[in-house]
Amino acid sequence: MEKYEIIFNNLIKEIIDHKDRQKVQNAYHFAKNAHEWQNRKSWEAYISHPVAVASTIWNRFKNIDLLISWLLHDTVEDCTWVIIEDIYNQFWDNIGFIVDSVTKTEKGFLKEAWKFNDERDKILSGWIKNIWCILLKLSDREHNLSTLSHMPKHKQIKKSFESQALYLPLMKILKFNDKWVSIENSQKYLKSYLEEQNINNSRELKNHLLNTCFHDFSEDIFDIVYNNSTNVVWEIEDERVFNSLVDSGWFDTESVEIKKIESNWPWSFKAYFIFKSGSTFDFSNWKISIFDSNFIS
Repeated sequence: MEKYEIIFNNLIKEIIDHKDRQKVQNAYHFAKNAHEWQNRKSWEAYISHPVAVASTIWNRFKNIDLLISWLLHDTVEDCTWVIIEDIYNQFWDNIGFIVDSVTKTEKGFLKEAWKFNDERDKILSGWIKNIWCILLKLSDREHNLSTLSHMPKHKQIKKSFESQALYLPLMKILKFNDKWVSIENSQKYLKSYLEEQNINNSRELKNHLLNTCFHDFSEDIFDIVYNNSTNVVWEIEDERVFNSLVDSGWFDTESVEIKKIESNWPWSFKAYFIFKSGSTFDFSNWKISIFDSNFIS
């Protein structure tokens, strides 16, 4: 028996209600059949990814809709023979909407007229309407980062940067890694945040999240970094942080090229660098500025 089958069988045993158990098994078989010939970059069967995180989601939230949505979340995007209508029709609208929110191949939600130019705007719009969309996406990103080394270098950089810019701030707002995290608390934290920041739409939410980690950050700069991540110059203004990164070996010559250092000790310090290869980076505890590569010749 495969490892993912053992994980799923153990998960099913924890679901007491017979009807709920049947719903989860139906979703599992649907996803397993959809991903039948697909493997992850690590060469594991693709279904191992939905099952692994489904188990984590169940242990964390004990919610059937969220569990089923997770099992199905990649079926439309990754399997050309599955369409979003299949999810709405074979399951129910809440499941369909959650899966729809993380499906990049669709420009809008099936049952809404509004269309989006940017996949992240669609995801963020889903977040504002349904807290479960956020919880599913955060669980997805958490697992993706744990397997980042299997991705191509340029995707490592993009995933890391996007996580730093959008997902890590949201994890903090929702206290996602809190031992006592719940759907109800997450909904309460999000509502309070939206009200406090006077956020009314996905674009405003994106800008607030971006500026949680970065100085004077805009969507334009986000696109520059995300689409051209190896040619963007980063700035550190804290010499202690810079020295600790150098001492730790994190700024190795294969991953980082230091472009310029300006030091007028003890009054000012600035170091500029670019990423040459992918790394999982976490700058969540300090501010950085980002410039287009033309900033430094």
